[in-house]
Amino acid sequence: MPLLPNLCKLHLAINKNITTGEQMREQRQHPRTSFTARVKIMHPDLVDNSYPTRDVAQGGVFLYCGDEIRLPAGTEVIVQDDEILEDPPQVKARIVRIDSDGIALMFIED
Repeated sequence: MPLLPNLCKLHLAINKNITTGEQMREQRQHPRTSFTARVKIMHPDLVDNSYPTRDVAQGGVFLYCGDEIRLPAGTEVIVQDDEILEDPPQVKARIVRIDSDGIALMFIED
């Protein structure tokens, strides 16, 4: 089983009271967990900004950003925990889905 990306691992260690969310009908490789945090998303075509998460899984995260992020699916970005004060890790991710609430990101392992 691959290791959790640093972003998830740090939040899981900090927030001990995470409850497992209900898995949706689609076939998912990793179950999602309802989880609220602020995550910064970085890309050359964006002004760095922080957005709240809806849920997180070992393989990715959903960010509530409405239509503020106008990058197409498939675009690679960098995400970073915006609540860790000292040297937060940066994690590569790819936009895999866009809807009216925000974007779904899949973590990319190096």
